[in-house]
Amino acid sequence: MRQLNFFLGIEVQRTSLRVFLSQKKCILEVLAKTDMIGAAGTPTPMVNTPKLTTSDGSPLFNYVHLYHSIMGMLQYLCVTRPKLSFYVNKLSQYMNLPSEIHWKAVKRMLRYLIGTGDHGLYFSKGRVEVVGYSDADWASSVED
Repeated sequence: MRQLNFFLGIEVQRTSLRVFLSQKKCILEVLAKTDMIGAAGTPTPMVNTPKLTTSDGSPLFNYVHLYHSIMGMLQYLCVTRPKLSFYVNKLSQYMNLPSEIHWKAVKRMLRYLIGTGDHGLYFSKGRVEVVGYSDADWASSVED
């Protein structure tokens, strides 16, 4: 039986000591779909200003289907990039009526992926300790 190298868009690299899962191909597809191949990368996926809200006053984004499609691709990327989950969740809250500000935030996340395309999930042999934290009131956010 052959070794698994690629499954459902997830690249699998395996040695006797570790397994590494990444989605470089999916990242390239989302960048191509948004004409962002060759764009400059950024070190963070999101900025803390301006705050994203449903009524930010900016014009609506004209390509809602593109927004939906890109958000779906970003949601699938969270399979191997759990760090993106918070940001993707936040941007998914505006799927009904995305504005230009929301699209700009999506493009920022895509620029982050340009610089971190080789990141993914790394599993090694040995003991695994999972630690989780929760903020039950969403940091007192008025939007959530």
